[in-house]
Amino acid sequence: MQALEFRNASDTSSLLTSPMLLYYSFLNLMRAYLAIGPEKISSKSHGLTWEPGKSILETSAKLNKKGTFVEFLNHYGVEISGSTTITLSECLSRIPELKSDSILALQSEVLTINVYVYSDGRVNLNFAVQDENLFRSEWKNWFPELSSICKLASQGTILELNLSRSDKKVGNFLHQHLWDDLRFIDVARWYNLPKNDKFSSWPRLSFYYVAMFILGSSVRYEPDLLLKTISPSSETGWLLNRFVAKAERFFPQLLLRDWTKQRLYF
Repeated sequence: MQALEFRNASDTSSLLTSPMLLYYSFLNLMRAYLAIGPEKISSKSHGLTWEPGKSILETSAKLNKKGTFVEFLNHYGVEISGSTTITLSECLSRIPELKSDSILALQSEVLTINVYVYSDGRVNLNFAVQDENLFRSEWKNWFPELSSICKLASQGTILELNLSRSDKKVGNFLHQHLWDDLRFIDVARWYNLPKNDKFSSWPRLSFYYVAMFILGSSVRYEPDLLLKTISPSSETGWLLNRFVAKAERFFPQLLLRDWTKQRLYF
């Protein structure tokens, strides 16, 4: 009930307030997930500590030794060793739904993959990477799990999938190794983070959660950081508004998918 009230209150709020309200909705949802899924009653701490930065995109979250978010990562087999800190810009650059919304101050780390399935049984994964030579030399390091079942095409940024063609097998493979588009679209797009990325082992929804924690904490502890973003001419403000709208839309969907182990679209 509280999560729903926080979410409803955020609808009438600007960036100066809504991220804090939405974060507490997300926190309640994640604790409910831990209780229903792995049947773990989460500790009362957040698992994250907010750290200010010179600008809103440079503000960050430091992972603690325990707390709700750390327990969520542990559930996925992600162990945190040493000091781990992630900035707001690092979170946003790892969210597929923001890839087309990138601004000059933020370069997306997400790779887009177009999948082509041919009638003769060939399945090609076409990676949208500008530096062809870099891709061709590094693809096994970026995607080690693909190296045993894919081979590099004779040219371009294409991997040829060695898989006996059937719609079910191809679909299962894609959902196992790549991130799908969360909306129904005419031409499917797929995404992934290269495995040399220091956060590539984190579940996809983690970046939504931590970004909302950073924004919500900034609202609470240093709202001056957000004053410039509410200007109509603020490029960062435009991006953050896009993020908040998409986080409210997609975070519950991703969490519900994880809980039900189903490919849910709505």
